[in-house]
Amino acid sequence: MKKNLTVFFLVAFVLRLTAQVYNVPPCPMPGMFIADAPLLDCCLDGYSYTMQPPVSPDVAPPGFCGTIENQQWLAWQAPPNVIGITLSIQVSNCAGSQGLQMHMYEAGASCDLFSLMPVSACIETTTTDTITATNLTPGHVYYILLDGYQGDVCDYILDVVHLFKCTQPSPSLNGPSAANPGQTATYTVVFPPPNSCPYELNNPCNNIKQDTLNCVGQCNGGSGPLTFTWTGPAGSSVSPSADGLSADVTFGTESGFVRVVITGP
Repeated sequence: MKKNLTVFFLVAFVLRLTAQVYNVPPCPMPGMFIADAPLLDCCLDGYSYTMQPPVSPDVAPPGFCGTIENQQWLAWQAPPNVIGITLSIQVSNCAGSQGLQMHMYEAGASCDLFSLMPVSACIETTTTDTITATNLTPGHVYYILLDGYQGDVCDYILDVVHLFKCTQPSPSLNGPSAANPGQTATYTVVFPPPNSCPYELNNPCNNIKQDTLNCVGQCNGGSGPLTFTWTGPAGSSVSPSADGLSADVTFGTESGFVRVVITGP
């Protein structure tokens, strides 16, 4: 009697995230106006500065929690696959004990204060607080407004607490779910369609990247080839293709799993 084997699929996807490591040259000074805001990359996480006494107060943009006295502007471009950010601020050494205010915006095509659209809540703090911006578009530039409450002069440190990333479907295996002893079958890794979170360049104020920090590795995770490790049921032999995306499995007499572990950088 012919014996049929049951074949189970198992795909494991292992993502190795690379920690952000800094060299320490100075980061750029904040801008007094939105068009002067330095475009930060690695400098954003751990950015520190001191508010200056009021000189040229600006008009408060829409949704800001108060008036403007001694504003500072920073710009940040959402990296690929990043659709949100939680940013913390640590405030210290306030001359007037009033603290700082912080808000995040996206600018319209005209790049003026009245075209700004809030993407986070506005906060006031004398110690530590966070803002979260979601529904962002990768590639768009966003603007962080800092202001001393009633013109207060404080030190501050910004930290990136969390980056929200697009959810990508997991890869799957394509191949027969049943086989006969001695039969050879081909199994192929099927990846979901790319660009589920498209990258769209948008820098309406033409802010210039002045970030002199160098990330050791990639700021947003590693890059490089994937590796594929294939295994079959007990007694089978497995012959992967040169690129690892598929494998020929010659079955023995045992049912079991065809597995592939995909390891990324």
